[in-house]
Amino acid sequence: MELMIFIVAGGLAGLHHASLRGYKDSLWERFEMIKLIRSLIMGAGVGGLAWILKLKGVVEWNWASLFMFCLGGEVIAVETYKWFFRIDDQKKYMIPTYFQLAGKVIESRKKRLLIGIGAAGLMAALFKWLFKWQFYSGIMLGLIGGIVTSSLGSYKDAPFEGFFIKKFWRSWWVDILGGLIMAGLTNNAGVLLVMIWGWDRMWIELYKCLWLKNEAPGKFKIKKIVYREWLKRRNWLLIPYGLTWVVLIVGMLLE
Repeated sequence: MELMIFIVAGGLAGLHHASLRGYKDSLWERFEMIKLIRSLIMGAGVGGLAWILKLKGVVEWNWASLFMFCLGGEVIAVETYKWFFRIDDQKKYMIPTYFQLAGKVIESRKKRLLIGIGAAGLMAALFKWLFKWQFYSGIMLGLIGGIVTSSLGSYKDAPFEGFFIKKFWRSWWVDILGGLIMAGLTNNAGVLLVMIWGWDRMWIELYKCLWLKNEAPGKFKIKKIVYREWLKRRNWLLIPYGLTWVVLIVGMLLE
């Protein structure tokens, strides 16, 4: 029964990210339910990992820390999948979603798979080490999280759209704030760092939807709306998105 709670929490975190991402992108690329289901499955998998970490005595979870960890883990899993393993039409993107070296996109799937397997192994080893550490400075971990997020984002985007200093700093202060707020939820360095990355996506994606509602994300070549019927149709995605907020807030209040 406890495992099911962790899996459901992870699925809700995946739903939170996928529904807002679908709302944001569906005017420029065809909405695919499989992508939403993919995030549900990946989030549920991260929930299973959180359960294992509890069994091993690595961390004691509360609802907020569990949700944010699952959200951050799902974001890492999805972005890794898109960078190294997914086959997608790159013609629609100004900023390719495939992994690149020095601005040169790796088109060969075999090469991307090999690099991706190596990268996944390195990440697993890094977090296995981080999960052993206690760390009490949320500000410092937030800064580390922001530097990593901004650096990877610039590595991916700058060769195609140029470097924007305001965009580069954005994740720094968002993640420092997240580290400061969430430091009281756990003292495990690896767990807090994943939570910070979940916090980063939660608020930056929300900002993009509120303030850049009908503006094409920079990754798309075509800036005019392609699927105008989704101006209204995409509103249904706000229902599961809002539900995840309700469950998160109610769960925190009931603890």
